[in-house]
Amino acid sequence: MIEFFKSLHKYRGIIFFRTVASLRADTRAMYLGYLWWLLEPVLNTALYYFIFGVLMGSKTQDFITYLLLGTVIYQWFQSSITSTMGTIIARAPLYRQIPLPKYLFAIIGVSSASWKSACVFAVILGYIAISSGLKLGTHLLWLPILFLVQLLVIIGFSIILSIASAYLKDLQTFMAVLFRGGMFLSAIFWDVARVPEHLKSLFYSNPAASLIQVFRSVVLHGEHPSLLLLMYLLSLGFICIQLGMFWHRRIDGHILKHIQT
Repeated sequence: MIEFFKSLHKYRGIIFFRTVASLRADTRAMYLGYLWWLLEPVLNTALYYFIFGVLMGSKTQDFITYLLLGTVIYQWFQSSITSTMGTIIARAPLYRQIPLPKYLFAIIGVSSASWKSACVFAVILGYIAISSGLKLGTHLLWLPILFLVQLLVIIGFSIILSIASAYLKDLQTFMAVLFRGGMFLSAIFWDVARVPEHLKSLFYSNPAASLIQVFRSVVLHGEHPSLLLLMYLLSLGFICIQLGMFWHRRIDGHILKHIQT
């Protein structure tokens, strides 16, 4: 774990400038530029509202804000991880010339996606404050901690999957299917109270579902997040980062030969 944070500090300049370059490139490629960061979750939420709220009649109290928050958190989780898969193969020529950590561009991908999501979250928070009335209190002090916890979980999965996708070319397709299924299993569209008591442990083992619920506790319900869920997510993040770093040390010397063949 110390090795990981040392590498972040050592390559912080590269991470920062590559993140800025990535964000600028994304906005230049589209006519609406930065507006798409907000439009994407808003349009998704409108679609989900029509399907689940209007057609299926599964509205809850403050259903739009409920959907918006769940969509933004899940999209942050999904887009960050999927953007890192394939980065080792894509950057193999650079890695052959410069001895950089093979997870470096995965971290840059996470950084870029996280900046987008943080900006969208700030706008959504403003909308909730105006439309529903954001409950003020000490519970809001948990938000920076929740951001950090989500970031650790995302980084842990991203390091592992960026390495795995260099060996398994079909993994990106499989993960795309898994994330689509995860949307329906993470209580984005429906109330978590519907989960039977005997299945709640299984439900909360899904990190996306747990992240969505701790954010909703703070932002929508004005409560402190579940410490049990936070400890689970924090432990999961640290374990995944440790496993990713261990795997990186094992493959660092020969993964480029594998890609070459």
